[in-house]
Amino acid sequence: METPQKIAARYIGNHAVLLQAGMGPYYDADGKRLTSLVLSYGDTLMMPAEEVLGKTYLRQGETLLSLGIGKVVLPENAHKSPEELAASNYEFHSGRSDFEPVVLSVLEPPVEEPAQAEEPPAPVEEPTPDTSSQPEQPAKDASQIEEVQ
Repeated sequence: METPQKIAARYIGNHAVLLQAGMGPYYDADGKRLTSLVLSYGDTLMMPAEEVLGKTYLRQGETLLSLGIGKVVLPENAHKSPEELAASNYEFHSGRSDFEPVVLSVLEPPVEEPAQAEEPPAPVEEPTPDTSSQPEQPAKDASQIEEVQ
């Protein structure tokens, strides 16, 4: 027999309930083993997903197909209304009303941005001396250029 998928669920019933002793061990949403069999409002418990989220079946003649956990619709029927789905033999079974799924938030260390190298400052252009009053110098030819090392 296949082990059912378990999810974290929070008990939201009106009164405390007693878990069956022989069916454990039981674990909370953090994966810690429960030390008490009494569940009070707000306590968490790992439970079979279909007990919390429900399950969808599709009847085809004498055969009842399990489509999965929660509300599942085949792609070819996705456009149909709830009434049309019921007429097409879909059966949506609800989960338990005294439990709700727990959305666990995993705290991860903050992602540090890699240190960006500071861009070198833009070269400062020195003001060009006004040479309008100076005579234009002739361009140097290749023989007059000094090699800089």
